[in-house]
Amino acid sequence: MEYMTPKVQGKPLRFTAQAYADLGLSDTTLYAAPMISAGLLYTTNEFADTPTGFTFDIFYRLIDLDLDNVGGGKAGTLKPALGFKIGYIFEGFWTVKEKSAN
Repeated sequence: MEYMTPKVQGKPLRFTAQAYADLGLSDTTLYAAPMISAGLLYTTNEFADTPTGFTFDIFYRLIDLDLDNVGGGKAGTLKPALGFKIGYIFEGFWTVKEKSAN
């Protein structure tokens, strides 16, 4: 789930907030750790239909997750963690779904 502030002409900076699952594999076990994130999107083309531009997000993994095999056949725990990501959203990464006339 994601929220992004609406675009405003002349103001290229937009706030984003997300709640999602960090998916991974531990040996043959699939896991999903809940995550929350907040960030900024600097829009490089304010007239584009979809967001494009630079992103900066801070995220947090919410729970301890016991894993069966973290390497060498040993069990371990995936701990809560704080992190950040920097990126760029290219034009066409998101698409606009046209509404039908019916």
